[in-house]
Amino acid sequence: MMATSKKVFGLGANWEGTFGELEIVLGVVGEFGDSETASGADTEGKIESIGVGANVLYAGFGFGAFFANFAEKGLSQAQRNAGRDAGSYYDLGVSYETGPWGVSLGYFSSTVANGTGIADSDAEIISFDVAYDVAPGWEFTGALHLGEAKNMNGTAVPVKNDGTALIVSNIFKF
Repeated sequence: MMATSKKVFGLGANWEGTFGELEIVLGVVGEFGDSETASGADTEGKIESIGVGANVLYAGFGFGAFFANFAEKGLSQAQRNAGRDAGSYYDLGVSYETGPWGVSLGYFSSTVANGTGIADSDAEIISFDVAYDVAPGWEFTGALHLGEAKNMNGTAVPVKNDGTALIVSNIFKF
């Protein structure tokens, strides 16, 4: 049976404001609807996803946050009956910029509930980034990312993976 999405709509809105040196951006996005077979049987649950975020900048400092929840989007009836969800995630970041230098620290976390008797699938990433404007059109950057994934295979016997990435780059803008 082929699934079709019906009456699906998405909305998004943002607000930007400046108060002296303080800059604020707020936003929200969402998608809503139903997925069903040609005969009208529910196939993938309600399509309900929502995300909210904010950025605040002041005197070279920045702070950003975002949260998204996918509810039961894309899940079969059997998966929903077993207690699964499509997951959610959030990320947080702080930064500072002065002269040619910029640094930032970020944190990302996501979770998917796998259902009764199976541990959730979780991922976390911590990132530290630095950038330096060497000359007009030339930026040197470095990033260190530490990641951990728990039960990404979504089975009763969880698998855990850790990873570290070091990225160094030159960016040339013409």
